[in-house]
Amino acid sequence: MLKIINIVLPIMGTVAGIMLLVTKKLLFSITSQLILRSDHFLRRNSIGKLNNLGRRFGMKYFVDDDHWDLLGYVEELKKILPRFNKETSSFLKKHSFHDGKVVSITAVNQENGQTKDPTTIKMVIEQYEEGAGIFEIQWLNVRKFLMDFDITRNVYGNKPNEIVFGGRKGLDDWGYDEILPLSKKKLQHEIFLFSQTKILIHCSDIKIRKIKT
Repeated sequence: MLKIINIVLPIMGTVAGIMLLVTKKLLFSITSQLILRSDHFLRRNSIGKLNNLGRRFGMKYFVDDDHWDLLGYVEELKKILPRFNKETSSFLKKHSFHDGKVVSITAVNQENGQTKDPTTIKMVIEQYEEGAGIFEIQWLNVRKFLMDFDITRNVYGNKPNEIVFGGRKGLDDWGYDEILPLSKKKLQHEIFLFSQTKILIHCSDIKIRKIKT
């Protein structure tokens, strides 16, 4: 009997250790992507003018340097992941569009006299990492779409009259974002681009797919 116990206990300890490791890796995967966003935000803040943008946007977790709740957002995101299809959920768990180049933004109005909320917003993004590919994100059944692009806001912190890169970056790269539930059927997605542009979308679903490797 003693021999059996001596064999079983190490096995149970090994299984528990593996389960703990898997859990830690999953949390690290989600958190690390958000930390990348935070890190780049702070680096850009040293040359750009990011004055309490989260407050202006109305974000809940990424408000400003004093209110930057990464772990809180991770927990919030985990709750709504089941709403998305497999490819989208997997992307949101493991990756982000941080530093991705905004290639295009398109509004499609598929009005036919019958479909409710027929507007779809599409964005094509080229990922920052070499070989990561090009993705398309779609917001479906859009009820609100706001975008406040103004290139004159994108200036250097120590040169308030000089537009960053002379305006050659246009919309510039994807900075950070929040996806939050509005209700059981509606979502809110707020996006901050490094051109100081805010995008706010209310929709029923979000789909992300890779369109080019």
